[in-house]
Amino acid sequence: MNSSTFSFNYHASNEESQSSNINLHPTNLRGKAIGLWYAQRQLSGNSTRTSSKSHPTRSQPVATIELSPNEIQRVTEVHQLFDHEKETRKKFKKLSTNLQEDAIYDTSIDDVNHAMQFEKLHTSFQYFEPLDRKSEVDQYLLDDLRKKQCSSSYQTLKIQQTALPINKYRQQILDMIENNQLFILIGETGSGKTTQTAQFILDDQIFKNQGSLCRIVCSQPRRISATSVAQRVAQERGEINPGDSVGYHIRLSAQLPRKNGSILFCTTGMLLKYIEKFTSFEHFSHIILDEIHERNIDMDFLLIFIKRLLKLRPNIKVILMSASIQAEKFSSYFENCPILSIPGNMYSVREYFLEDYITKLKYPYDNRTNNQRSHRKLNNEEVDKNYDQYISELQFDLASQHKSIDVLKKIQAIGTDFNLEIN
Repeated sequence: MNSSTFSFNYHASNEESQSSNINLHPTNLRGKAIGLWYAQRQLSGNSTRTSSKSHPTRSQPVATIELSPNEIQRVTEVHQLFDHEKETRKKFKKLSTNLQEDAIYDTSIDDVNHAMQFEKLHTSFQYFEPLDRKSEVDQYLLDDLRKKQCSSSYQTLKIQQTALPINKYRQQILDMIENNQLFILIGETGSGKTTQTAQFILDDQIFKNQGSLCRIVCSQPRRISATSVAQRVAQERGEINPGDSVGYHIRLSAQLPRKNGSILFCTTGMLLKYIEKFTSFEHFSHIILDEIHERNIDMDFLLIFIKRLLKLRPNIKVILMSASIQAEKFSSYFENCPILSIPGNMYSVREYFLEDYITKLKYPYDNRTNNQRSHRKLNNEEVDKNYDQYISELQFDLASQHKSIDVLKKIQAIGTDFNLEIN
């Protein structure tokens, strides 16, 4: 260490201890007087330093610090560690010239990985290139799709896909896309619109040898929706994880798909970032806006942009999807665009009552109804009266339904402790 940085004194002399006492205030001062004494001393010190500037002398240590040998060793280790980190930062900075210096200041392994991830997200907007027809890519995508369709995982999930209501409308959806630049798809919950629509488009384009010109972006209102849907669609296409024909891009995380013949799921906010980067959106062939009924600011900006984009890009295709919206209003906003409605799966509903399951609860109720009702904190005679009426009616109903007498006993054991609402 440089001697100019620290001046160490191992043995304090009597003279130094006496001089240090001179700097203390007089012992007879109290309270405010002590503060005034130090203020006056500060003023006199400033005037002395001002006069000394005109007559500079040789440099003196700023302060004298008394440290033990162990403390000196510790300070030396910290200083050496600082020098080592400084050299490491210089080496890492050469490997990451595109990053800001703040992102690589700390050189721990976690921060280096974070910096690399930041670099990946920073360059993800330059990942996609403008669409261009490539015959060799078209053939590769076709062969790859046929190979995946022969896998066992694809065949297993294909059975589930065909059971979805939207599968019956596949050709109708493709015809809508072919004949219209934009249309609205209304699919009830469970119809399969979120996972299947983009796949219908991608497979159709690949089988037409136009896979290199197909790049679909599908917006989701939430981060968890974008990642989970991408994971599901990737599995349905015979892929283990997103990163091949399917990918996602959310804030601070991205698993981008291949550049051609792909589906990208992203949040509405991230889609706005792509729009900010590519104003004419020439990097994508199809835009799918899902859950458009969630009218937040991002979605409203997207709808405004889409309406202007339709005039700039006559060849782009847009699908607006939702489960429940006033489709006529959206249709009128987009110059009376067509609407396609798809029903969802309907399941029968069966009602069950307390007396149907009370014997299956297997809870050891004690017949202590009278004690519980006598020790109620609030003596509500109306509740007790309604409860007695309910028990008498229940006894008649159970007899007509040939229910076991244990049902009545268990309900009586519960009493009114569970705050049963009796109408």
